[in-house]
Amino acid sequence: MNGYPLKVRISQEKLYGVKIAIIDSGIDGNQKNLTLNEIASSQRFGDKSHGTIIASVIGARECENLNFNGILPGITLYTYDIHSDTLNTETLSKAIDEVSHIGVDVINISLSTYKDTPSLKNSVEKAVNSGITIVASVGNDSSKQYSYPASYKIPGVISVGALDENLDVWSLSNFNDTVDIFVPGTKIYSINHKLSGDSVEIFNGTSLAAPLVTTWVAMLLATNPNLTPKNIESIIQETARRHLVNWKQSRVNIQMADINGSLLKAINFVE
Repeated sequence: MNGYPLKVRISQEKLYGVKIAIIDSGIDGNQKNLTLNEIASSQRFGDKSHGTIIASVIGARECENLNFNGILPGITLYTYDIHSDTLNTETLSKAIDEVSHIGVDVINISLSTYKDTPSLKNSVEKAVNSGITIVASVGNDSSKQYSYPASYKIPGVISVGALDENLDVWSLSNFNDTVDIFVPGTKIYSINHKLSGDSVEIFNGTSLAAPLVTTWVAMLLATNPNLTPKNIESIIQETARRHLVNWKQSRVNIQMADINGSLLKAINFVE
C-alpha cells in the first residue's frame, strides 16, 4: 500500500483522537485486547467472531492473554453490534443513524446486502452530509453485482475490494465499476473469538480489507482534520496507482492504494 516508511509525520495524539466506529455482527464487548465504547450490543453469548476480527485489525492491543497488536493498538472504537439473525437494511439503517448521532469521524461497515432501499440510502447520505466518511466492503461472492452500502455513488462512501498476495483481485472479491480502491484482503492476521477462548489466526475477505482503509482514513484526518468525506474519497482516488491485474479469468483495471501519496496530497489539500 506504499505506506512504509511514512513520508509524513502524524501526531499520535491527533491520530488517536479520530473517532472510529464499527458497525458489524458479532463484536465481543468483553474482549480484553480491545477498548470499546459500545453503542449497541447483541446477545452476550454465541458467535462473536466477525466483528471482533474486524475491530482487532484496527485496534487490538497486546494483553496478557494474547501477544497481538492491531494497526492502532488500544484506540477506542465505537461499536454497534447487529445480531446476525436480525441483520437487514432496516437494522443497518438504524445503526448508521445511531452511530452518526454520537459524532464519529469514520464508520467501518464490513457488511453488505444486495438490496437497495430508500431508508438505507437516506441514512448513508445523512451520515456523509454530517461529515462522516463511510468505508464499506464490497462482498465476497465473486460477483459484479452491486452491494450496499458500498455501491452507493455518494461522495464520501469508499467502496473497498480485496487483493490477494500476488496483488491480483482476490478471486472471491466482488468487482464492479463502483469499487473505489483495492487493498490487501488475504492472509490478514487478527483475533478470532471462540467460545473456548481466543487465538490469532489468518483471515481472507473484503471484510478484512475495509478496516485497512478505515485506518488509512484516520491517518488522513490526523494529517488534515479539515478534510470532508468528499475530499477524502477524492484524495484516495486521485493518488491511487492504476494497475492491470487478474480477476478470475479476466484482466481488469483497478485502483490500488497509495498511502504516502495520499498523505502528501492531504497536507495542503485544496478542492
